[in-house]
Amino acid sequence: YFQTDRIYLNRTRRSESSYGGVDAEVGGPLPVLGKFGIDGYVGGYYYNSDHDKSAAGAKFRAEANINDWWQMSVSYAKDSVFGSNAWMNVTLSIPEGRSDKWMRPKTLQQRMYQPMNRNYRVVANVKQTTTNELAINPDDGLPYTVAHIDPDFGATGDGTYETPFGSVAAYNASPPTAATDIIFVQDGNELNLNGQITLLDNGGGIGGTTGQRLLSEAVVHSFNTLDNDGNVVSITLPGYNPAASLPTLTNLSGAGGSAGAVVVGQGGAWEVSGFNISGVRTAGLPHNYGIYSAGTRGFDINRNTFVLYNRGVDVVNTASETGVLSSNTFTGDGANSLHGARITQTAGTMELAFHDNTATNNLGVVPPGTGTGFEIIANGGSSIDGVGTAADGVTTLGITGNTATSNGTGMIMTADGGATINTDFARNTFSNNTNATTSGLVVNSNASTVIFNSFDTVTASNNAGNGIAFNTTAGGTLSALSDGGDNLGMTNINASNNGVDGFVATSDGAGSAINLNIGNANSTTNVFSSNTQNGISLNTTNDGAIGGSIINNSATGNTQDGLAFTLTTGSIDLTGFGSPSIGSNNFTGNTRHGMSIVNNTGGVFTTSLISENDFSNNTEAGMFIGGAALGGTDTAVNTLGTIDSNNFNRTTTGTAGILFGSSDVRTTASIYRNTFIGRAPDLPDDDGASFGVGGTVDGTTTVGGNGGVTLSFGDLAAIDNSLTNTFQDNGDAHIGLLLIGNTTNRVDIDQHNFNTTYDTTLNSEFTGEGVGFIVRDTATLTNSTIQRSIIQNSAASGLLMTVTGNNLGDFGTINNITIGGSTSDYGNLFTTNAGHGIEMARTSDAVMTNINIRYNTSTANTLNGIDLTASAANKTDTYTVNNNTVTNNGQSGIDLRVEADAILSANMDSNTITGNTLHGIMTTELTNSVFDTRRITGAWTRNYIAE
Repeated sequence: YFQTDRIYLNRTRRSESSYGGVDAEVGGPLPVLGKFGIDGYVGGYYYNSDHDKSAAGAKFRAEANINDWWQMSVSYAKDSVFGSNAWMNVTLSIPEGRSDKWMRPKTLQQRMYQPMNRNYRVVANVKQTTTNELAINPDDGLPYTVAHIDPDFGATGDGTYETPFGSVAAYNASPPTAATDIIFVQDGNELNLNGQITLLDNGGGIGGTTGQRLLSEAVVHSFNTLDNDGNVVSITLPGYNPAASLPTLTNLSGAGGSAGAVVVGQGGAWEVSGFNISGVRTAGLPHNYGIYSAGTRGFDINRNTFVLYNRGVDVVNTASETGVLSSNTFTGDGANSLHGARITQTAGTMELAFHDNTATNNLGVVPPGTGTGFEIIANGGSSIDGVGTAADGVTTLGITGNTATSNGTGMIMTADGGATINTDFARNTFSNNTNATTSGLVVNSNASTVIFNSFDTVTASNNAGNGIAFNTTAGGTLSALSDGGDNLGMTNINASNNGVDGFVATSDGAGSAINLNIGNANSTTNVFSSNTQNGISLNTTNDGAIGGSIINNSATGNTQDGLAFTLTTGSIDLTGFGSPSIGSNNFTGNTRHGMSIVNNTGGVFTTSLISENDFSNNTEAGMFIGGAALGGTDTAVNTLGTIDSNNFNRTTTGTAGILFGSSDVRTTASIYRNTFIGRAPDLPDDDGASFGVGGTVDGTTTVGGNGGVTLSFGDLAAIDNSLTNTFQDNGDAHIGLLLIGNTTNRVDIDQHNFNTTYDTTLNSEFTGEGVGFIVRDTATLTNSTIQRSIIQNSAASGLLMTVTGNNLGDFGTINNITIGGSTSDYGNLFTTNAGHGIEMARTSDAVMTNINIRYNTSTANTLNGIDLTASAANKTDTYTVNNNTVTNNGQSGIDLRVEADAILSANMDSNTITGNTLHGIMTTELTNSVFDTRRITGAWTRNYIAE
């Protein structure tokens, strides 16, 4: 309890005294009742103790002999020390047999064996005494000093409990002293709570010492003191009034400096708890600060509300101590409030406990909304530690349970100038913030380090800008990774319905790095949906780097892409944090692509495994692979590892499954066990689906290296068809690649069934081929194999390969192509295609050489079974056509055509050519000039040609 300016304790002590002494009793059978075995005894006793007063008293005992082995007794005693006491005993003996006596006196034998009745227990007396004593502050060994302020007291007062200060002005005039431990304020007339309160430096924050505490009666507080053994214990501070409202503190005149703050913290480890702090001022600037400290050694701001402020809390911490901001509410005025709370660490390590705060309507200058709900800054090589428990063994560290809504920006965290922030981050919400150029949550690392030990249960939705933005610059690093235990990386995230991206990470500059495990298979699915741009956007510039994994996320209904990678130099490497790199995600229903990789200016993108994702039914492609040199001199590189067991279906909407639109980008991938199911056109409303895999691969001669693709559909050495993709109902081509510019390309296909294509209006280069490659400029397609596959029901030719040049020294090349294999086990089937079974054509000064067509079956196609054309430039195309079965095609079995200056050399051996409508083998030529040199050559042996 409070008395004068002190805190008193009711100290209760308990002591126990043991007694020794004598007792005696005499008795026998009771009159009348004795014949029923009931005896009575009377006696007395005397006990004494070395530590307590003596006890003398009388006692009575009645005993009943129920039978031979069962006795009962009741006793009563009374004296001046122990008072009156009564008790009952029951005695049971092991019987020798069945008892035949009930309620009878004891026999002589029983009396002889009867033990003496005595007290076997030590007699002891417990005493309790209560004393009043001063509560001692364990920090300095002195009694606590408390200054009381009661705004309804009606007089100046002297600050004692009995005669409190009647106002803040009276307290300030007293004058305040650093010897005061607690300033205790009662609720009442807020006009008497007007004026700046300064918490003075009493050495708080040095060696664990507590600073001055400004406390209200409206919430429960505790304080430390010493127990009987000198140990520090925490007990409840007196004075709590559950009926009280939070007292309102103001500084209407803005006097006292420090931005006119209502409360100024000096020294360190000070506390402000249980107030409504209003920054309103009567003239001048719109508002004051709520709590301000230009330099402190720790602080504790808890359970306050802040209104009508410029900044609710603005604290600069300059030493290694604990900073607590918990359970506060910051409500800005929507026009002048720049920050709900801003915490800055400039030296040493601050243990930060930032919990359960709420900030709303901190908009600053509108538009765009420069205000911020919360801002946490570490600079100058300092550190912020938000992991585990503080040095006091009690305070839980971290940034948890906070809500920032309807501000300009929800929260900004910045590590700058070699600083470090290492924290747990959980159960935070950032929504409906209005600044379209920032985010609900912004995290910056500039030449510094930010580590999220955990990043869990974060909601960032309905913000005008991004939901969450991570940025590293000037060699800064930022990470949120799984530790394989309780912390699983970025989990339980909902970043949806934002005006830009749901989540965006940008690594800018050499040495800058961001490492993230976005999602985890052992956690609830993250949601990044219905954002105006991308669901997830990862970006590198100026040689920045990003690493990590993307597992178990859902990014649907975004206006651009579900998952977007953009590299302008730099690297994104998703191979170092487990496999798959990108797995078990849902990237469907986005207005552009499910996933995009745009790799510019020599960037390096690497994954090991992309598996079990759904990229279906996006308005454009399931996966888009793009990029360009953008004036740079290096080829970008995409090493995609294995793309396995994903869905790239477009059964309701969407164009391509995997779409290329790259220039000066080299892409390598093995594509296994995926589904590429399209849909037929339904004009005029639906153009249908386009490629399963297709698009344009380009390159320029001004960039070092060659762009292009190296793709494997299945494994040429596979012993079964377990790696086969499904291609069904695609438009333009199941696989249709336009290979142009300075690119080198290789595509292998093994054991696929390409069934049904359509000619759509989506692409003018392909007209419904099963598999098609168009090579132009200086592009090459080489060392490629198509084996053990079925290509059927195509709207055009089953397999198309064309190559052309410009007759000016730039020419495309197709060479070393194997269609089929060395035995019949490796041959392909081309059947019921609306064009040719196999169509190969060269024009201008392009190159088509060393084409091996072996052990294939081409049957029932609308035009020719095999159609080979060479045109112009006086070049020789070379083919080997052996061991094929070419039957029942709508025109000729094999058609060989030369145009202008062209030579077509086709060695043909052991082919079976039967049942074709026009000819078994047909050769034709087209003359452009009388000077043209053209011919068809080759060794034709052992072929069977029949109607």
